[in-house]
Amino acid sequence: MNDPKSNLAEATSAASYPYEKAVEAAPRCPVVHGELFDPFDPVQADNPYPWVAAARKEAPVFYMPELDVWCVTRYEDVLEVMRDDATFSSRNAITPRQLSGPLAEVFPNGHPIRHSLLLKDPPEHNRVRRLVQRNFAPTAVARYEDMVRERANALIDDFIDNGHCDLVAQYTALLPVQVICNIIGIPDAETQNLGRWADDTMLLLEGAPPLSPEQERELARRAKPVMDWLIAFVDGRRERPRGDLTSELLQARTDDGRPLMTTDQVVGFIDSLLIAGVGTTKNFIAVATRELLSHPEQWNDIKADRSLLSKALEECLRLRSPSRGSRRTAMRDVTIGGTMIPEGSAVQILIFSPQRDETVFEDPDTLDIHRPNVNKHFAFGRWTHMCLGANLARLEARVSFELFLDRLPNMHLVPDQEWRWVPNMTIPEFISLLLEWT
Repeated sequence: MNDPKSNLAEATSAASYPYEKAVEAAPRCPVVHGELFDPFDPVQADNPYPWVAAARKEAPVFYMPELDVWCVTRYEDVLEVMRDDATFSSRNAITPRQLSGPLAEVFPNGHPIRHSLLLKDPPEHNRVRRLVQRNFAPTAVARYEDMVRERANALIDDFIDNGHCDLVAQYTALLPVQVICNIIGIPDAETQNLGRWADDTMLLLEGAPPLSPEQERELARRAKPVMDWLIAFVDGRRERPRGDLTSELLQARTDDGRPLMTTDQVVGFIDSLLIAGVGTTKNFIAVATRELLSHPEQWNDIKADRSLLSKALEECLRLRSPSRGSRRTAMRDVTIGGTMIPEGSAVQILIFSPQRDETVFEDPDTLDIHRPNVNKHFAFGRWTHMCLGANLARLEARVSFELFLDRLPNMHLVPDQEWRWVPNMTIPEFISLLLEWT
């Protein structure tokens, strides 16, 4: 755990409100069923909603001493944090933890994710985002549909005759990484390694469960060849550019003609695209499948009227946000939800909580594909850090469900299976979804 005083010193040499006083006065998350809120508990990873529902009523902004972070839960409060870049900096949104031992040897200059777009504030954020924005705009994403459909069909071909599958292992863990790697320019032969790299990166961030020495050694063992490959890939594109996103990044220039991004920065940017474009979409499609198949009457409504699919997927995003949260740094003393947060504090947006805020959504814990105000959700964020790949994720989900309806219309959940997750405060990993069909 970080020292609160050292966190404070990073942002200011003299805060106007004593950190210790604020911590002492801050509410804690309510206890539910005799249990404390624990985002690293595998059970709570699947169902954290009772804790944040209680928090919205009793402690809308609460302090977690175990992680030294202030958590924001209500709809309007989360919007306020996301809207105010000047007060809430994104510089620690996905901060890599301190690396030691074999991991420090693989990343002697720190993990490349430190160069992620997610960690940049305006105006630097806007400048870098403009470089790649057109690749993820609606018109560009529409051009990817044939490629997405071809890859999705090929994955289904591999298991359709079996009558059963693990949708995560055989589909949702594969399609998003294949698609994003195609856009980046990474060859198909490397997609499996890059998908695993994206999952491993999430384990190396603050907000991930502690790692054992054995886990650190295994992560380092897997990271070394991928890191070497990525550096060689980027250097190769610098010398021989092609029509892909990596080449665009490398060809960008500053006003005086120098390369805008170093190799390490491009590797970090690729890494951030992978974790954002793979982990969230993998969760989105898999958990949406689980939710819709768990409500057969609504699944049948979609079968009868395909025009309901788009709204149904938005409702799944609202009910089961694939990303759980993001961090900010308070750049001044600020009061949110009646709680004083001192300058320099780490602030965690619990983005899954406002999607079920009962002051915005009626009967918020219920799946309702006919929900009239589902467009008020912001599972992909808002404003400056609105998810760059939101249009792409929606395309992949829509194509997936169109193919499920066409090719696996009577698929159903295997009964009594366990919902397993790798917990994480940013993007937990949904591990398995067993399906059957005749």
